[in-house]
Amino acid sequence: MGCNKIRDQIHIALEFTKRSKIPVLFFSNPGMAKTTIIETWAEYNKYEYEELIGSRFCKEEIAGYQAKTNDDLLRHLSPDWFDRIWERNQKNIPTLLFLDEISTCSEDVQGSLLQLIFARTIACGKKLPDDCLVVAAANYKENLPMQFDIMPPTLNRFCVVNLQIKRVENFIEEFMQDPDDRFENLIEFKNNQIAKEEIDRNIEGMFKRIFDNFSKNAGKPKDKGVQGILSINNQKLNGLYADACSLFEDAPVYNFISGRTIYYTKIMAQTISEMGISSKYRDMISNMLYGLIGAGTLSFTSKKEYESFQKILREGFFLSISKNKEEQVELNIPIDTDKEPVAVILQKYLSRMKKNGSLFDFTLFNVYLRIREEYSVESPGKMEERLKKEDFFQMHNDLEQINDFSVFLKNSYTNTPESILNGIEKIAMAWDSYRMMMRSI
Repeated sequence: MGCNKIRDQIHIALEFTKRSKIPVLFFSNPGMAKTTIIETWAEYNKYEYEELIGSRFCKEEIAGYQAKTNDDLLRHLSPDWFDRIWERNQKNIPTLLFLDEISTCSEDVQGSLLQLIFARTIACGKKLPDDCLVVAAANYKENLPMQFDIMPPTLNRFCVVNLQIKRVENFIEEFMQDPDDRFENLIEFKNNQIAKEEIDRNIEGMFKRIFDNFSKNAGKPKDKGVQGILSINNQKLNGLYADACSLFEDAPVYNFISGRTIYYTKIMAQTISEMGISSKYRDMISNMLYGLIGAGTLSFTSKKEYESFQKILREGFFLSISKNKEEQVELNIPIDTDKEPVAVILQKYLSRMKKNGSLFDFTLFNVYLRIREEYSVESPGKMEERLKKEDFFQMHNDLEQINDFSVFLKNSYTNTPESILNGIEKIAMAWDSYRMMMRSI
């Protein structure tokens, strides 16, 4: 039984684009079998395979031609590959359109590809069939002559998938297999019913939290230099592909945050939830998430800043993915994190968690933010002021629940995000110590 890490990553990405219609772009060094795996996936799933190689096509062969016909009129003629796709469609045969070596396309060809990739149309406005998948592949900049580049507008239209090796032994095992072994233990994808509105709210909350954490006004963590700044108006995007390795060696190519990739992230959360992928593939899903927005706004200046951002992004995304709709309905205990007392919020959230075993959605972040807002421990003066308020009984209940909640998370759920676990534990311990100190005075 072989190890098929590269195959599984490609298959997850292809299933994702099949369902979401978001085009994917695979990056790797040469000789990683990406073209072969994509072609065999198409055959296995009964797709016809149509290939356009970037270095061999001019822009007219992508977008179509202007030509005079027998009646002496100037008409737009669609390219042969486009006609073949539609001929198959008339026979109910879907096509996988593979744009290979797009990093070797000239800039004018890349310009023609933009409309095809995003709008799924050629120059005359003719559209690709709905069942046609658009998939692309490229080599890293370091593999190519210096004149080749991929423009940021082109890259931002894809979900980028980096095919990089983490364990050499897995790499050797995968490529020692015979071709037939690559079809063993294929991933089984589901068709879960999902709560789209819940996912959309969670993803919106995730982005708000991320921009809040990485704004110019955000407080710096103890480890100075780790926290960078997100600048959505940053215009310096041209080095996205060419300078990917400038911050650290063998860096993957990640995409930047734009209006388009924010929307793509929402669709990814919905699609991954629907596919019901096992948690053992989380690293592969994270790789695709970073391929949408992992570069932030290209305003970070160090490896640590990128890693800090990507850690929070990963935590937020997986907390945002819902279980299937039936489980959501059963566990849909309404929680108003803005208006209800902290004790009530925590009681409801504990009830929700205990019923499901280990349900974590983005509400956990909102619960934590409410606790931090109400019971900040930034200075003894603020704590003393809070103790003097008249609602001492409510405060006592809140703090008891915060302490219980902290213990429950620490002892029962090892996958609680570290930032939340440490934050709640710090608040609980500080208030407990402060109350004991006040009693002794």
